[in-house]
Amino acid sequence: MEGNNFWKISEFSKQLGKHFTTTDNWFKQLEAKKIHYIMRDATGEKVYDDLDLQIGNFIRRGREEGLPMRVIQDQLAERFDLRPFPIEELENMASNEIVDIDAVKMLFTEMAKEIVQEESLLLKEEIPQIIKSAMEPHQEQLTSMIQQLKTIEVANQNLLTGIEEVAPTKEQEIIAREKRINDRAVARRVESKLRQKALRLWLEKPQNERYVKVGIFRKEEDITKRDLFVEEYVEEHYEDELKKYSNK
Repeated sequence: MEGNNFWKISEFSKQLGKHFTTTDNWFKQLEAKKIHYIMRDATGEKVYDDLDLQIGNFIRRGREEGLPMRVIQDQLAERFDLRPFPIEELENMASNEIVDIDAVKMLFTEMAKEIVQEESLLLKEEIPQIIKSAMEPHQEQLTSMIQQLKTIEVANQNLLTGIEEVAPTKEQEIIAREKRINDRAVARRVESKLRQKALRLWLEKPQNERYVKVGIFRKEEDITKRDLFVEEYVEEHYEDELKKYSNK
């Protein structure tokens, strides 16, 4: 296991300064979306390390600033070297994985709360501006927005009440996970193929385009220029190549 410190969930939550239920929910969401894997010990119990602590602190700060969970999750890959899932788990999850229905319901509930919270904040930010500019000319619009807020609150209650009914079935979850695994495999194959082709094209270029002079008598391959050529080639042809795989 990487890292210098290791904690079980109760001690790890104390490190973050959050209740263990909140901490567990954050990382369950990351695993449910296949964003970041939590290590297990020999008994299968989750073990958290320094990397998990950094990620947890990042999530905590984001939530304290009022950022939606999905926005924070989208930023994780840019800031951390996220832990991949074991190969054997990815290979067997479609047929052998037991879906944690409670975790799925919890995820849906969190998403529903975030959507309602964002809509409410947007309307609440607009209302003071209307009042400030001129109260009377916009009285109708103000009344309408207040009514929208009330409607959203009612919709939120109805949505949370109906979470159990709309939660995905085990079969749907398995199909969705299988599709995600397949999509990632296709993406890796496409990128690998394009990189190999780009390198072949690079080697076909004249030597004066590929090499840079080092000193008086020696030349070396321009690695920076080569890598830039490969990256640009992959970016330019990725979408078309991916469509070819999708149509097979």
